[in-house]
Amino acid sequence: MANKYIAQQLTGALAEVEFLQTTAGLADAGKGIGTNAQGVLDATLLPAGVGLDVLSVVSSEALTAGRLVHLWNDGGTLKVRHASAAGPGYLVANGFILDTVAVDTPVNVYKNSGANNTGVTGLTPGSVYYLDKTVPGGVILDPSAFVAGDIIQRVGLSYLATGLSFEIHQPVVKA
Repeated sequence: MANKYIAQQLTGALAEVEFLQTTAGLADAGKGIGTNAQGVLDATLLPAGVGLDVLSVVSSEALTAGRLVHLWNDGGTLKVRHASAAGPGYLVANGFILDTVAVDTPVNVYKNSGANNTGVTGLTPGSVYYLDKTVPGGVILDPSAFVAGDIIQRVGLSYLATGLSFEIHQPVVKA
């Protein structure tokens, strides 16, 4: 159920009104705002250049919420797919998503270091995580089993069992 507030209408009557979670622009001027399903303000509610660096990008495969993603050039069009540490042809993590989407669907990609990925589960708070090579876009605690050609990319620190502070680190190709 969406959070609501009481507002005075033009007639003088009081009415319940839902907080906006996204905005279409000028038509929403003066309306109350609230957090979205992830507990944060949607990027549409912030002025350009403020807050998280979020891109709306079309998926080139079905994507799972909370997973790390790789941005890539598909014939001149920016697209997004799951990141992977598996070599050869590894896909460096340069963002994450909070929504599950089908192929050819726009999705918000959060790509700032320090952004909180609240779409993860089962993490150990206070632990460093690395990009996984077996679960597409997943994270792993210990990459020591990786083999030559895989990459080791630190991707964040968990602050809760359901929260990863995403960090973009330079990957290292395992020899």
